[in-house]
Amino acid sequence: MRTKSFAAYLVVCLFLAACGDGEGEEEGSSFPDLESGNLAAEAWDWVVEGMSCDGEEVVRFVGLVEEESDEGEVERKARYFRGDDCVDAGDLFWDRLPDADGDTVSVLVDSETQEEQVFAVASAGDHVLRLEGDEEIRMRKVERATHPTAIPDLDDFDLAGEWWMEDYPCTEELVPQLVRVVHPPGNLHVSKIVGDECVDDGESFLDASLNGTSISGTTWVVEQPDFFDEEDVEGKVEVTGTVRTEDFIRLAVMGHGVSLRRVKGE
Repeated sequence: MRTKSFAAYLVVCLFLAACGDGEGEEEGSSFPDLESGNLAAEAWDWVVEGMSCDGEEVVRFVGLVEEESDEGEVERKARYFRGDDCVDAGDLFWDRLPDADGDTVSVLVDSETQEEQVFAVASAGDHVLRLEGDEEIRMRKVERATHPTAIPDLDDFDLAGEWWMEDYPCTEELVPQLVRVVHPPGNLHVSKIVGDECVDDGESFLDASLNGTSISGTTWVVEQPDFFDEEDVEGKVEVTGTVRTEDFIRLAVMGHGVSLRRVKGE
């Protein structure tokens, strides 16, 4: 798997206004305004589903960014957060934002050959952007990247669903991962939908009890000398955390912070 650290490369993420799956929208509703927002404070990321690599369907992680051109103009683009066998982290996903239903964008699908595919916007709503081309892809918005203050009176919440997890250590990189949260009363179980070389796809890696908004349990880690002082640590270790909002969870694994942000539009 070709992956490069994106942390040093990442520029200010672009706020992308509400997008959704278009189902049930009132007739005549306008295309979301993709150009608005406080770009420094209103950052959003996206999970992209339906693309393929070497004949297999893959899930990808994309961040929208603003960059300055050689002429000094601000350009709105998107870049891959995580690499795979076909694309590299940090490479362009697309170099312009669509601005209407039917508008087309060129999407990079192979970093080595610089092959692109053209997609047209099929629908856009609150949280999902659907594109059609040789493949049909769905882009789902992730809760914004800020770290919200915990809601002290949060109760009767449901954490079940898909989440974007970041900063969970594996070897030398902190790449985003897609996980599934199961939330029976008083408990929290997390498995990986898109994993890594440390914990495979589909495997459960975190089991915890939930007392109000406080999380306490165990998680699985592989030896991580780059992140933990104890080089021989491997296996189940203690995890604690807090449900800050219904869409944001903060965990601590041996003093290392891990964030989970809810993926919208399920």
